[in-house]
Amino acid sequence: MQVMRKTLAERLLRSDRALAFTRDLSAACGVPMRFADPLGREWRPPGFAPDPPVCAWMRKNPARAHLCAEAVNSVLAMAAEKPACLRCPMGLREAAVPLRLGPRIFGYLLLGQAADVPPDRPNRLNTWRHALERRGLEADRETMLALAREAQVIDEARFTAVLRIAEWGAQQLSAIVGEGLREEIRSLPGAVEKARRIIRATALSGPVTLPSVAAAVGLTPQHLSTLFHRSTGLRFTEQITRVRVDEACRRLAGSDAPVTEIAFAAGFQSLSRFNRAFRAVTGMNPRDYRAKNTAPGGGDLSM
Repeated sequence: MQVMRKTLAERLLRSDRALAFTRDLSAACGVPMRFADPLGREWRPPGFAPDPPVCAWMRKNPARAHLCAEAVNSVLAMAAEKPACLRCPMGLREAAVPLRLGPRIFGYLLLGQAADVPPDRPNRLNTWRHALERRGLEADRETMLALAREAQVIDEARFTAVLRIAEWGAQQLSAIVGEGLREEIRSLPGAVEKARRIIRATALSGPVTLPSVAAAVGLTPQHLSTLFHRSTGLRFTEQITRVRVDEACRRLAGSDAPVTEIAFAAGFQSLSRFNRAFRAVTGMNPRDYRAKNTAPGGGDLSM
């Protein structure tokens, strides 16, 4: 279902209630938390605990930051069905808890950035140093040792408990986002909601025109166009495109059908138009989307 220009992840970040809940959860657990969308883009809203010194140092350099991004992308891929955890090259735990609305993942709650044992131990420092050197990066032992000694240490039992609490917290966040979405839908003008239903019912099977939908809802094309954009933030044609891309995403993640077949089944009249529209909505091409979202529940689209 698609309603507004904003994605569900954006709704989460604009919800004072959701952000306050997450800040409180992070403070109660004593573990830094932040968000990521299904494409791996991270968000740390104002008031959230900053990166610990070792992570901040890694992110200052683009090549070092790439190591951090690889770890985040790996844990997100592991968390397609349930919370997942791994150890990054610096020896810190990174965990991801999926945020769902129905079966669809719209983001992740990231937490961790803490070690299970003191990361200044020689074996942990060597693992970190080797990861940097493989990228041709400077690995000054004294700098690394000082940063490692500042890292938070959380034992296995406590971190497991924190992860369980975070999973419950993710359910509450999803409920908050879903409640906000339902409220937005209830506030739509009747003609706009009826137009949306017509688009969803017909966009996959053939052309959908503004005059025909306007006539069906009893408005002039210009009036419907203006009201639709004012109410949803989307132009009439953008709504049609997003319904079709939504269907394409569903088929890409749930079947092995060829991309061309999926494009036409989703209502697109040419492969080139499909590829342009798909990238504009999802930020990636169809084959990359399929590779990233083959697990049940993957993917994120604007609602």
